[in-house]
Amino acid sequence: MRTLSLHVLTAALALALTGSGCMFEDDRHDCYGDGCGSLPGDIGFYWEFALPGGGSTDNCMLVDVARMDVRVYDAFGDQLEFEVRDRPCSDQGAILTDFWPGDYVLELGATCRLGGVGYTGWFDLGVFEGPNEFGTLVLDSSGGCL
Repeated sequence: MRTLSLHVLTAALALALTGSGCMFEDDRHDCYGDGCGSLPGDIGFYWEFALPGGGSTDNCMLVDVARMDVRVYDAFGDQLEFEVRDRPCSDQGAILTDFWPGDYVLELGATCRLGGVGYTGWFDLGVFEGPNEFGTLVLDSSGGCL
């Protein structure tokens, strides 16, 4: 009975941590995987939008963007690790917390005020322990909003 409880607790812990943007395997205190022995890292960034004539802007009203979608995938870009939709564009950036050190792919999508995705961007991130500042990420037009 005690062994069954330990397995249930281990499975519940693994599910809880997987939902937070982190993945690891700890089987009876033996650790496997890249994140073992490491502390989690944070992902910090700002967003801007490419302008047709060159350059970029962080002024959401100028490019008519209302909302942002933020998704973080594993290093191969196929398993979703974290997602937040409909974040106000006026935030101009985000800090995402508790990612185990490793490689991730960040997808940003900007939704126009009248609907539809006007700008997108895919970025490869190498996350280390502690704060990771990726600076300003510029999204390319996917038809624009105007």
